[in-house]
Amino acid sequence: MFKEFGEIGSWPCHKEKKAELIGTGVDSSVYRLGDLVVKDYRVAPSFGSTRFVEKETLFDYFKITNLANEYFSNKGLYMNLPYRLKEIPIEINPILSLRSCNECGGIEGVSKYIPGKRLSEVSDLFYKKELNPTLNDLNEKLEKGLNCFGINVIPLNIKVSGRGLIITDLCADIWMLKVNSG
Repeated sequence: MFKEFGEIGSWPCHKEKKAELIGTGVDSSVYRLGDLVVKDYRVAPSFGSTRFVEKETLFDYFKITNLANEYFSNKGLYMNLPYRLKEIPIEINPILSLRSCNECGGIEGVSKYIPGKRLSEVSDLFYKKELNPTLNDLNEKLEKGLNCFGINVIPLNIKVSGRGLIITDLCADIWMLKVNSG
């Protein structure tokens, strides 16, 4: 289902495919292409300048994201909301492949497009005072389970679905991700 770690296939440019820009982040521009989302990791638009993400960092992110998807699909992952006294199941959207863009020369991550509202747009699931500590706990749980540092799940990168929550991006800034060796 997923390409092996470190394998990059060739891919026509998101511009060539007329993908729709749906978001920008610290380390990528995000495009929708039908039922897929393409993250272009060459440019950090919020800084207004080209900022390349190293291939090794992207490989680590690819590996950690898909490991999280597999590990927590089997084990179960929940957002614990202490004031509401409930747990919401969480899934992690895997990266289907990393691809080299023929036109731009950058690397693009391809994932399934997840429809729905972002957690940042929904206020009836949680009390505002419980969200930050809950996300901090979730980030720590993910880091411990994945043996890494720099996981930073934010409400903007969580979609609300009928089954619970789906994390669309484990790192608000991929540059912060560090995989523990050993």
